[in-house]
Amino acid sequence: MKTYFYIIAITLATFACTRDAELGEISTSFPGYELPQGRSDADDRIVELYEKYGSYFLYDYTRRDLIWTFVTNSVAALYYCSPPDVERVGLFLDFIDDVWLDFYPDDFLREYLPYKIFLADTVKYIGNYATTYYYSRIAANQIALAFCSDTLLHLTPATKLDYKTWLNQQLWTEMYVNILEMPAEYFAITDYTKVTNNTTESPDYYRTRGFFQNISTMYLMTHQNDLYNFFYYVMEASYATLEPTLVAYPLLKRKYDIMRAHLIERYGVDIRQITDTTYE
Repeated sequence: MKTYFYIIAITLATFACTRDAELGEISTSFPGYELPQGRSDADDRIVELYEKYGSYFLYDYTRRDLIWTFVTNSVAALYYCSPPDVERVGLFLDFIDDVWLDFYPDDFLREYLPYKIFLADTVKYIGNYATTYYYSRIAANQIALAFCSDTLLHLTPATKLDYKTWLNQQLWTEMYVNILEMPAEYFAITDYTKVTNNTTESPDYYRTRGFFQNISTMYLMTHQNDLYNFFYYVMEASYATLEPTLVAYPLLKRKYDIMRAHLIERYGVDIRQITDTTYE
């Protein structure tokens, strides 16, 4: 069972699942999915993923499934997914192994993998003035993933790297940052009682004080904003790209080392391995 807590909304659900061992079918009273879905050569893999992690990898779903939320004023309705190519599901599962699942141990995935994983060709946000395409979109206990299509056949290493970076950055800033246990030492070495500024020569310059981003010269940095900014910047690029900033600002380096060591010891996840992975 998986329960996630978010900044904007607290989502709590209990899921009852039953399995038919003889027929190999899985059903649930909420939200009514059955596995296998019956149209993909990769159905056996999807069933195995459910049995291993308790999460539904879905290629047959409705728009109502996609925008379902406990939050009445959610912006979820502004997101749209185009249907995936069922013939590419197996290839897509290989792809998300490379850019996501392989970075996290099984125990972690069993606890923190989103309950519903929607496979899509495209994921887009339709606003008042423009349509924006995304690699992925996270909501309460679910994620939609783009590129389950012929796009995979023409994917460049650069685009695959960009997808990996975006996806893992989104996972850490929008989900993991709110539900994982963070090290007390990370916060203990930082002074949250004074405002920071953007003047590099000042002792209160935000990076000198150990923050990747300055939220405002009028407000104090909070623990939650600090964590969000940390993972946003750390997950955005390789360690080699980040290192000059860490060397220039020792508090940032200490906080990075504390956080990395904690996540390896507590969860078996190495954020540097994620950010340093490239593709050929």
